[in-house]
Amino acid sequence: MRSSLAELSGVDDDARIAVEDDDRQLTWQALDEATTRFGHGLESLGATPGSHVAICVGNRVEFVVALIGSWRAGCAYTPLKTGWTSTEVGAVLDDAGTAVVVTDRDGARAAAVERGTAVVDLDDATFTSWLASQSAEALSEDRCGYKMPYTSGTTGRPKGVVMRGSGTTPFAAGWAGIARWAEVLELPGDGVHLFCSRLFNGAPQTFGFGALARGATLRVMRQWDAAAALEELRRTDVTSTIMVPTMFRQILALPAEVRGNAQPTSLRTVLHGGEPCPIQVKEAITGVLGDVLVEYYGFTEGGMAVVRRDE
Repeated sequence: MRSSLAELSGVDDDARIAVEDDDRQLTWQALDEATTRFGHGLESLGATPGSHVAICVGNRVEFVVALIGSWRAGCAYTPLKTGWTSTEVGAVLDDAGTAVVVTDRDGARAAAVERGTAVVDLDDATFTSWLASQSAEALSEDRCGYKMPYTSGTTGRPKGVVMRGSGTTPFAAGWAGIARWAEVLELPGDGVHLFCSRLFNGAPQTFGFGALARGATLRVMRQWDAAAALEELRRTDVTSTIMVPTMFRQILALPAEVRGNAQPTSLRTVLHGGEPCPIQVKEAITGVLGDVLVEYYGFTEGGMAVVRRDE
């Protein structure tokens, strides 16, 4: 019998909130059902295990559904930058032989239409009914979906990166794997993980979904705003987040009356990476957020170094 997402994540109450944004919440039971139906929906559009799915979607609950649904269906999936033009998106679709594009962006819609590629348009009025019409029967547990990232294209067109072993790990094992990443990085499996980066960003996405896989609720900010993020971090249910040092600088640049003096009371880990973080920035942001910094680097290159607060 297939394990539900709640069971895989050690959550004993599937009525708890699993993921939310400003407009919508999904319980663990609803997320399990939605991702299963989404996987079947991809099949109805011609995707099979191993097919490529491009996900060009902004920060919203549906991104989470699309990614996990593609993974559970056994597809290779690529989150794309939402600001890419149709030409930039099209280069990936051509290179990957994309079967389905999931999007809420005009550039990706246009690229798919130009190529006759199937589209799941999250802003289409029929999306909700389309998803509800798909089967809720469990997808086979032996399907081995995987993330296929693309390079940024700074030295030419973006290039797909297929890691050794991609497409050989069943979903449940992969889900446990990203939970282990989160554990190593001290991202708690309780409370709320605040997602304030863009969901398509590689490391924050992997690690943020890892916190979800450990059992934390994933709260998605629609867009970055320093004052709003600081307010969220001071909520009593938020236990972790992931940032880059530029975000630290923007919080530190807030007017004193906005920044205030109160440190978050429940926040346990602020994971950061993506760029160097000078000592003076670390010391200053610690004064605002508390002694909660954990730094990673080298993740993209195939390994990772982690520096914890006591090192």
